[in-house]
Amino acid sequence: MRSILTDDTRKLSTTDVIIILGAGFVGALVYTFSDTFWFSAVEGEVYAFSSFLTALVFWMILRWQDEADSISGDRWIILIAYIIGLSIGVHLLNLLCIPAIVLVFYYRKYQAVSLKGVIGTIALSGLLIVLILFVYIPGMADMGGWFELFFVNVLGFPFQTGLIIFLTLVLSLLIGAIYRFRKTHSTYRFMVPAHAHHRIYHLCGHTDSCQCQYTA
Repeated sequence: MRSILTDDTRKLSTTDVIIILGAGFVGALVYTFSDTFWFSAVEGEVYAFSSFLTALVFWMILRWQDEADSISGDRWIILIAYIIGLSIGVHLLNLLCIPAIVLVFYYRKYQAVSLKGVIGTIALSGLLIVLILFVYIPGMADMGGWFELFFVNVLGFPFQTGLIIFLTLVLSLLIGAIYRFRKTHSTYRFMVPAHAHHRIYHLCGHTDSCQCQYTA
């Protein structure tokens, strides 16, 4: 709402502040007294916690929007990747935040907004959901299983050896990518470390949540 009413070059007027806070207040009340939220809150299911994580992720992308130009602004993006990784172990609903996150990123980083750009951004967010849902989540589990079967059944190592080696290799590659591109002056100097951080925290979050489910 604030982005619609004004930009960074003009201060908010009293009317703008009332409209912004009023819109947030109405939205909060609608969600607070909605049947969907309370039906999920009073049952022993995953939907209440999933709703919390979804709201948390959306709040964090708005915080990033406010701090995008600061030195530590990208910490919110990295934290979002970790929370989404955790939420996958609860419910896949959180993946639906990705289009909103990508659109906020697009509107914040690109001044020349066009219909073609918006459509491309939405298409990119849909592709990200498909890749995470059908490639990343099952693919990481399958590769971890292959490592485990090879080291345990073929080489005779103890249980969990293959999984530990697999996670060590993945984390080593990501940390190596961060270190390598921080030392260079290429165009991807900042993009690649940020992407590698995302993968590390997303992997850690997804692994932690799956481990909790396995233990339970």
